[in-house]
Amino acid sequence: MSVVNSHAEALRPVVCKLSGKVCPELLEVERQSNRPPWGEELFEREFANRYSRIYGARLLGRIVGFLVVHVVMDEAHVVNFGILTELRGQGIGRVLLEEVLEDLRREAHKTVTLEVRAGNLPAINLYQSVGFAECGIRPAYYSDNNEDALTMRLDLTAPVSWRSTDDRDCASATKAA
Repeated sequence: MSVVNSHAEALRPVVCKLSGKVCPELLEVERQSNRPPWGEELFEREFANRYSRIYGARLLGRIVGFLVVHVVMDEAHVVNFGILTELRGQGIGRVLLEEVLEDLRREAHKTVTLEVRAGNLPAINLYQSVGFAECGIRPAYYSDNNEDALTMRLDLTAPVSWRSTDDRDCASATKAA
């Protein structure tokens, strides 16, 4: 059991927007979370993209999760989301997702969309638990195995019944170097 894992239940991750260079921790979370994983070049493009935001979840000073969202006008689209394998199922993904959604809500965005592998039941359950609803299927969407993607949508103008997070200012949080 790692030090991070032994303390995960007692600690709440700090969530903030990441900026700067791609760090090895971010790439490791991605490697453990997605197939095929994004490489450093793709993350660099996201950092440079004016419509893209990369949020990180830090635990004990280490990046243990991330969420990439594209924001255009009053809409947002989750394009990538990952949590270290050893910390999945401990609420870190929920905290990260809820805080990103709250940030988008504060900025008056109206909807959030995403695609998720049809077989990724833990992720689907998480998304549904915060109000996302299935709105379609993209057949053979994923290139590695031709798995279908479920498309999901969340109305940010609806009352918030899922919120379990507190407001925090991440400006003072350490950013990825």
